[in-house]
Amino acid sequence: GVEKVENTLKIVHKGTTISMVIGDNVATVEKDGTSRQVKMGAPCYLKYDRVYVPLRFLSDTFGYEIFWDQDYKTVVLL
Repeated sequence: GVEKVENTLKIVHKGTTISMVIGDNVATVEKDGTSRQVKMGAPCYLKYDRVYVPLRFLSDTFGYEIFWDQDYKTVVLL
């Protein structure tokens, strides 16, 4: 699930929790009782009441492969 409180975004998926502060490029990743700070390629940001997050960082953290479908101009996560 996804939760936004104040300027912090928390995403929980398959036992992994990612916490990000909007505008910061460092996220906290918690898994199996350990926590670590991870630098993202770009910060998450807020625009028109929506939070945008670095897709590459999320896919890598949650163990998905990411592909670009040129025909449909679409990112695919597997």
